[in-house]
Amino acid sequence: MENDLIVVIDQETREKLENFNKYYRLQSEINANLNSNVFLGDRENRKCRFCGKTKPEVKFKQDAHVIPQSIGNRYLLSFFECDNCNHFFGSTYEDSFANFFSDSRAFANVKNQNSGKTPKHKENKTGFEIMHTGKSVEIYFGESHPEVLKLDPEKKELILTVTLPSHIPIHVFKAMVKMAMCLIEESEIEQFGNCFKWLLDTTKDELFKE
Repeated sequence: MENDLIVVIDQETREKLENFNKYYRLQSEINANLNSNVFLGDRENRKCRFCGKTKPEVKFKQDAHVIPQSIGNRYLLSFFECDNCNHFFGSTYEDSFANFFSDSRAFANVKNQNSGKTPKHKENKTGFEIMHTGKSVEIYFGESHPEVLKLDPEKKELILTVTLPSHIPIHVFKAMVKMAMCLIEESEIEQFGNCFKWLLDTTKDELFKE
């Protein structure tokens, strides 16, 4: 017997959602097949929407993931990201993005589709560790650092104090913006020229480090 999934939304969240829907509407949907690749863009006329270059100036041989593999995407790819930009985003932003969601990925059992490893959040300093077994979440913490795990009997809350792996906050934000730019309709690309330039420019990112 199947159970219905019931999501309870509090009044404040409901009002925010209703207000959001007053000003925004769904433009398009992407239905990704979980058993085969789904590509965005034009395969025949391949032009990188990030750097603006085409063949033969740049190559389009690598799989360009619309959403990083680190949060489970395997099948949603694009034809409009060249190998140079693909390498740049992967080596510059996506490590920070994966580290920022380290604990969340472990709780949600989101595997890195590139490695297939079981998600784990581990802190060497405190010994605190979150690991998903596939059926349940296991939590370990060092006895020398009891402040990592606290119980509030009055509120009936279990509080975990998590220290995220090293990451650059603005790179996490840029990784999210990059995903959004992949979903922009081709007819609207020209309106976001400055945004694409900003994504490829890291000269001022040092100013935003923690």
